[in-house]
Amino acid sequence: MPVNEDRSLGELRARLRFVWRHPLCRRPGERVAALSRFLRWHLHGVLGARPLLFRFVNDSKVLLKPGVAGRETCYVGLAEFAEMAFVLHVLAPDDLFVDVGANIGLYTILAGAGAGARCIAVEPVPSAREYLTRNVELNGLGSRVECVTAAVGRETGRLRLTAGLCVCNHVVPDAAAARAATDILEAPAVTLDELVGAREPVLVKIDVEGYESEVIAGAPRVLSGPSLLAIVVELHGLGARYGHDETQLRALIREYGFQPFVYHPFDRTLTARDERARAKNTLFIRDPAEAGARLKRAPAFRIFGREI
Repeated sequence: MPVNEDRSLGELRARLRFVWRHPLCRRPGERVAALSRFLRWHLHGVLGARPLLFRFVNDSKVLLKPGVAGRETCYVGLAEFAEMAFVLHVLAPDDLFVDVGANIGLYTILAGAGAGARCIAVEPVPSAREYLTRNVELNGLGSRVECVTAAVGRETGRLRLTAGLCVCNHVVPDAAAARAATDILEAPAVTLDELVGAREPVLVKIDVEGYESEVIAGAPRVLSGPSLLAIVVELHGLGARYGHDETQLRALIREYGFQPFVYHPFDRTLTARDERARAKNTLFIRDPAEAGARLKRAPAFRIFGREI
């Protein structure tokens, strides 16, 4: 069997395992429905390139296109189940949510259309930003969401990024990597402190494919601000491409008063996280008592017929 074909079959099996094991697919009817959406998505990818419209949380909607992002959302709704449910449950109407590396805006739609929060959504890559703005407009969130075309780092300036890697687009680490890449763009860079200004975020999500240490380096005022209750940070080893040690980044975040937790959406509880456990995202919370109270009093949300 050719290597590419073997890889494709392996990826297909991994996606099917993801659907089968997902917390929102534990009941037989849910699995059947999720597998039906899985087939719809993959057939559409073969037969056409038009975007597909899917019902998201409550009455919100998202426009997804094969090759851009979002296939797991099509399958199961909340692809990053614990973190996405945390966004829904911890934010109150008119809280400020900052989405660094918003991509097509899934977290922004959860925060804005689901929880009723105000949002700053930052996305520099045109292919993703197009769907971010379309999803914001589709849900009538133009007055609630500020879409920013920029990269976020430790200082103001310009940054080079890949542009053809779908959800894996990232800041190019050096000139040699830029020469080797086939699709590069240059975008304005801002710090998180400059982006937020005098506003007071309650929750920040940072998903920038390994560049998280640079984002944190440019955010001392935001991270020290008393309004900031929690941070969701992607940490699974990609910082090494920039020479960053994510153990040091975790220690720096703890110095700002945050501790790592795991959220359990069905019973709305938090438990301390063992940082040796492997996971894509880490949830850091400054005040677990306040977060716990918010989580308990949040309304229920519907996703594919299930309430959480």
